[in-house]
Parts: sequence; structure tokens; C-alpha cells
Amino acid sequence: MTKNLLTVGPAVSIAEAARLMAIEDVGALPVVDRGMLIGVVTDRDLVVRALANRLPGSTAISQVMTSSPVTCDDDASLDDVLETMSDEQIRRLPVVSDGGGLVGIVSIADIAGVKGAARDVGETVGGICRARGQHCQSEAMDAAH
Repeated sequence: MTKNLLTVGPAVSIAEAARLMAIEDVGALPVVDRGMLIGVVTDRDLVVRALANRLPGSTAISQVMTSSPVTCDDDASLDDVLETMSDEQIRRLPVVSDGGGLVGIVSIADIAGVKGAARDVGETVGGICRARGQHCQSEAMDAAH
């Protein structure tokens, strides 16, 4: 799990969010308001929801983020995290405390680094791809190694 996350507020522009993603080399930014997770914006959100719709760079991130994202509790097991990622077809899962505060984010890459989890990661990525009707064998293999 990545704990020291760069976060943005809901009023940050999509241009600024894209710039931050490029500088930090990340594909997702949690959107936080008063310490509470209210959304997540991904590089895919910026392309599909903003760029494809020709939104101006000044558009607030709240207009393109995924509101009320799927999360897991900070005491979730690896099996629970993998199941949630597969069921929800997501590659990144925000981790929240009992009070709803953002603790960190778990990504497929994080899990791949856990000893003995490579097979589970490959299966999870494969499940995400199958649910989307995509062929991702090489991606699943890359994540597992």
C-alpha cells in the first residue's frame, strides 16, 4: 500500500491534475475534501471524460472524477482486496480508516510485490480484463512478474 499520497481538492483544474500526475508519475489522484475521500481521478478519466469531450483545462476535477469510489478498510485482508478489485474491475483501491479518512491506496503493482501474491495478481488482472471483454494475457503476466 502506498501511504504518502499526493491528493487534490475537488476545485483543482483538470490541467493541474494532469500536470501533477505527470510530475509524480502516477495514474490516479485521490480527491479529498476536509480530510475525507470524495473521489478518485485517473489518467483514463482525464482522457475519456475531459479530453474526449473537449473540456477546457480550467474545468474542476470534480466534474470528471469518480465520485464515491469503491474503497476497502485499513484492516482488509489481501484476499478481500483482490476480490474487490476483481469484482469491481479496478486496478487501484483506496484504503480508508473507520472514520472514512484516506489512509493509502493499494494498486496491482503493490500486491505484485507481496511474496506469494503473483499468481493471485495474475488472476485478478485476468478477471478484470475478462469482465471488460478485453484480452489482457500479457498484461496479467507482466503484473504477476
